[in-house]
Amino acid sequence: MNKLRFPRLAALAAKLFEQPISNNYLLLALLFIVAGCAIVYSDTRLSNLGKHLVMVATMLGIARLFNPTPLRWVWVSIVCTISLALMLDVAVFLI
Repeated sequence: MNKLRFPRLAALAAKLFEQPISNNYLLLALLFIVAGCAIVYSDTRLSNLGKHLVMVATMLGIARLFNPTPLRWVWVSIVCTISLALMLDVAVFLI
């Protein structure tokens, strides 16, 4: 990423992806994934808006696992798809 052209985006990418992965982070990422799946796929009365918020929060929590460049693009596409669904849910809620 061009750090001179997009300094804030480069700083955000560095904060999300470029920190080292430790054993503690792997355990925390596993807990994020299990908690996210338990909330999203359980039979709760949580709305679609809440489920999509949990999905995005889970993806942000496990971002460091997607450190290599091809995996970053996969991560960005997944987060963009979930965010699009979240925006559509908000639009439907407001109508």
